[in-house]
Amino acid sequence: MRYSTRDRGKDLIVTRVLPKINLTSYNNLLRVKNERERRLDDATGQDADDATGQDAKVETATAGAMSTGVPVPIIATPAKGADAPTTGTPMGLALPFPPIEMRRVVGPTDPAPFDNPTGALVFPYLPVEAYERVLDFGCGCGRVARQLIQQKPQPQSYLGLDLHPGMIAWCQQNLTPVAPHFAFRHHDVFYPPFNPGDDKPKTLPFPVADGSVTLVNAWSVFTHLTESTVTHYLQEAARVLAPRGVLHSTWFLFDKTDFPMMQEFQNALYINEFDPVNAVVYDRTWLRKAAADVGLVISAVHLPVVRGFQWTVLMTPRLPGVAEAEFPEDTAPIGIIRAAVDASCEDGTGDRKS
Repeated sequence: MRYSTRDRGKDLIVTRVLPKINLTSYNNLLRVKNERERRLDDATGQDADDATGQDAKVETATAGAMSTGVPVPIIATPAKGADAPTTGTPMGLALPFPPIEMRRVVGPTDPAPFDNPTGALVFPYLPVEAYERVLDFGCGCGRVARQLIQQKPQPQSYLGLDLHPGMIAWCQQNLTPVAPHFAFRHHDVFYPPFNPGDDKPKTLPFPVADGSVTLVNAWSVFTHLTESTVTHYLQEAARVLAPRGVLHSTWFLFDKTDFPMMQEFQNALYINEFDPVNAVVYDRTWLRKAAADVGLVISAVHLPVVRGFQWTVLMTPRLPGVAEAEFPEDTAPIGIIRAAVDASCEDGTGDRKS
């Protein structure tokens, strides 16, 4: 995966897994892409029309490249209008928005949810000290990271993890130069759509020391994990959190007592037979017990904005004086957001990642 950044804009190579790819066509596509980069390297002072012509060739080659499980380079469109980089960042450098191709994968395509022009706390219900040392699990293409860079105060340290290698590379190339204490690392676990490979593990430990993190952010992550994977990452969150740290997470939740056919060991509902982790709904009682088993307590619960959608659940290490929060009745308005979601999110849940 390679990037080319120049004064006239950014040409971004990202990956997408297509259902079929002919390897001969794929190799031809790579040759076109490499030739395009060579021409751009030699094009100092030259009209950009040559590069535009090569763009058309890449698009044509992409349309003809079909084979299972091979990552296909696509060209991200240059940022214009509302997508133009933000200025006035702490280091005085432009802060670009992720390309729309990536924003479609994570959910919102509007640049506004990626922006924090006032410098406010990204999650206003969290205390300011929670932002000191942040682990952003499932950082995607940097929606929360970009807002935290603009936040006043910034975190002292930030590490973003994601299984999508293209998004991590984009963040490393575009966000870290603006905020060098913001690091991004590929969490190389198996997930066929974004990170295929039969040799990849299903889980990995967080690459940080015990008790070293004040905030673990997991927005739209546990909504896409199977039960055994959830248990692993709850345990990892408990391990890395400082004594007063916070796990900030979102969940799809239900009450298993409404489903008498479910046995004791069955705690999750799945909505997609082809991709089980497209969206996973967990029993509330099981979640409370799973948290307690690893030494966490549910300290606060926020209702979804639409009934039955994402609950925001805060967990902290179990300490004297930390009260257990109850799950309130879901009184959010009944609604459907599918029409808006379908236009902006490839997985149809509106909840893929940050």
